[in-house]
Amino acid sequence: MREKKGESHIKTRSKVPLIIFSCLLVFGGAVYWMFFSLKNVPKGSLVQSVESPDGSYTLNTYVSKNTLGLDAARGELVNEKTLVKKTIYWNYPDSRPAVKWLNNNTVKIGGQNLHLDIDETYD
Repeated sequence: MREKKGESHIKTRSKVPLIIFSCLLVFGGAVYWMFFSLKNVPKGSLVQSVESPDGSYTLNTYVSKNTLGLDAARGELVNEKTLVKKTIYWNYPDSRPAVKWLNNNTVKIGGQNLHLDIDETYD
């Protein structure tokens, strides 16, 4: 079956919004990953390690030197059963946040209470 003249132009025009939307989605995802995700923060140098009361978790704090002259702090939670690591705290400027476990699932770091059972983070 032959296409009528102009049908291919309509098919192409209907794909333009989809292509634009796809490009915006990819660009938005890249911006989020680079500027708002805790997965992209600098690793830093280890400052301290503090174990939870029941030994299930360890919170490692790191300091990252910044080109602006002020340090930034990162808190990395390590699940001791699975050895999965996750950044849960990022603060600038900060060089040595105080860490205190309030119970087995709540840690106070740099004045912020983070509840691990609901995956809270601070950035």
